Amino acid sequence: MSTLWDDIARARRLCRPLQHLHLQGWQARGRKLADLALQKCDCADADLREADLASSQWIECDLRGADLRGARLKATHFVRCRLEGARFDGIVSDHAGWIDCDLADSSWQAVELSQASWMQCRLHGADFSRSQLTRCAFAASEAPALDLSHARLRQSALNGLDLSAARLQGLAADTVLFMACILRDRDLAGLQLPRCNFDGVDFGAANLRGAELSSANLHASRFDGACLEQLNAPNALFLEADLRACNLTGARLDGALFVRARLSDCDFHGASMCQSVWDHGRLSRLDWREVLFDHARFDHVRAIGVDARGARFDHASLHDAQFDDSDFTGARLRHARSTDRDLLAAQQTLLSLEST
Repeated sequence: MSTLWDDIARARRLCRPLQHLHLQGWQARGRKLADLALQKCDCADADLREADLASSQWIECDLRGADLRGARLKATHFVRCRLEGARFDGIVSDHAGWIDCDLADSSWQAVELSQASWMQCRLHGADFSRSQLTRCAFAASEAPALDLSHARLRQSALNGLDLSAARLQGLAADTVLFMACILRDRDLAGLQLPRCNFDGVDFGAANLRGAELSSANLHASRFDGACLEQLNAPNALFLEADLRACNLTGARLDGALFVRARLSDCDFHGASMCQSVWDHGRLSRLDWREVLFDHARFDHVRAIGVDARGARFDHASLHDAQFDDSDFTGARLRHARSTDRDLLAAQQTLLSLEST
């Protein structure tokens, strides 16, 4: 009489899937199951710790509560599987994939995965804390209450995730795409997010105090009521972004691009914005007191109600810029190039004071 392991060996040899097997509580710890295909098998509460599952295929299987800690998942794929409460902690693998799987309350603590993907999965309450994900992708998945605390993401993509209830404390992401993710009203203070792509993301009422966003892409993002105090975002792209009632005091935005951006009622007091570019921007009621704008460019800007007292515009370009009802008292405009009458008057006043 053949045993289960004989059937598995035969299936692997003949490249045939195992189907409709009842394997609840299956004890397969450390077993070699590479290249195996299973379809519609009941493997609930299976012990697959440290098993070799490389290049295996799991199709419409029940793996609820399964323990896969330390398993080898290189090029392993799970399709339409039930994996609620499954444990993947500590896995080190690459090219694994989960498609249309239910992964609610699954645990991925301290995993190290590269080029893995989760497509159309349900990740309610999944725990990725302290994980390291490189070149990974989450797409069209549901992920409320996702735990990414102290996770490290590199060159990865999070597409359309609702992160409004996610745990993000200590998250570090470098060159990560947050396409259409929901980050409104989130506490992102101090997070390290350099070179990330937040194209079109809504940061309304979010707290980004002291966050690291150097060279980030914030094209068409919205920041109404956001706290950006002490933000470090040199060379960030704010192209066509919308900032309203934001606090940017003390922010470091040297080299940032605000081309065609719309800003109103924002406080930049004491910020550093040297070599920033504001061409064709629409600005109203901004506090630019004591801001550094050396070598910045404001060509074709239209502004009203800007308070630039004590700001520094040395070598700045303000070609065809208009600043209506604005105050440049005490501003420094050495070698600045401007066609605005008020700016020219302020520049002339400064030159007169320096010559006396």
